[in-house]
Formats: sequence, structure tokens, C-alpha cells
Amino acid sequence: MGNCLTNIRGHTLPYAANQRWDWRFLLNGHLDELMYERGSIDTSLPFAELKSRSLINAKAKAVPNDSQFSRNIRDGLAEMERKH
Repeated sequence: MGNCLTNIRGHTLPYAANQRWDWRFLLNGHLDELMYERGSIDTSLPFAELKSRSLINAKAKAVPNDSQFSRNIRDGLAEMERKH
């Protein structure tokens, strides 16, 4: 049985080098920090700078709400890389 919070773990497992349970799966406002620590997202910048650069609020207001919305708001942002 799962819910929207616990299902996050299932979605992040393919990206996580260390797949142990962590409290940040439940308090998902901290999930970005966990993924950064585990190297699942770009670590070439300090975490605070990466997070700041990844904010999409202004971009989301500026791009059309069409079928490309999701792609357009992520254009130029760091990508998650699948770890094998």
C-alpha cells in the first residue's frame, strides 16, 4: 500500500546510489537535499546555489500553458542522471 509521499521512494530508487530509507522521503520538502547528498542530481554546484538556480516560478509564469509546458519550464535546469 502506498500514497503520494511514500511512492516518491519508488520513483527515486533508480536514481539513488544508496537506496536505504531516509526520513526525507516522508518530508519531501527535503528530498532535493537527499538526492544531492546521494549524487542523484547535479553536484557540480553547492546545494544552495543549485536549488536557487532550479526555481521555476518566474519561468512557469512566462511560458505558455500548452503541451510543452513541462519541458519548457525545465529547459536549462540540471537533469537527474539514471545510475546503473
